[in-house]
Amino acid sequence: TEVRVGERELRIAIAQWFFMASLTGRYTGSSESAMESDLAMLRGVHTPKEFLNALSNAKHVVLTNDFWKVTLPNELATSASSSPSLFAFEAALILLDAPVLFSDTKLRVRLDPAVRQPKSLERHHLFPKANSGCSQGW
Repeated sequence: TEVRVGERELRIAIAQWFFMASLTGRYTGSSESAMESDLAMLRGVHTPKEFLNALSNAKHVVLTNDFWKVTLPNELATSASSSPSLFAFEAALILLDAPVLFSDTKLRVRLDPAVRQPKSLERHHLFPKANSGCSQGW
């Protein structure tokens, strides 16, 4: 049987699911297993309300208070130039039309692959490693 969810509710649910999956890297490791698990979660769903509740419950299992307070800050406290959490953070900043740190340039412009940048963003200056010889002892 088909479950028909209203367009507005479906857009919101898909946006939230996409953000959660992107933020956590849900499908980056064993994507087939993760997808099969997600589809199995929906097998007993027969109504729009059950569908939306199943998605919401799955999101809340992953995005707990500990995730927001411990896991995510630890994932962002790195000089790594690519990670699911960093991409999600940058996406949020782009939606907020935020400027680049210490600049008037918008992040959306700075990260636009079509715009030629004069100098690369050097994260290691913002997040130096403990043994980098930094005089401040970072």
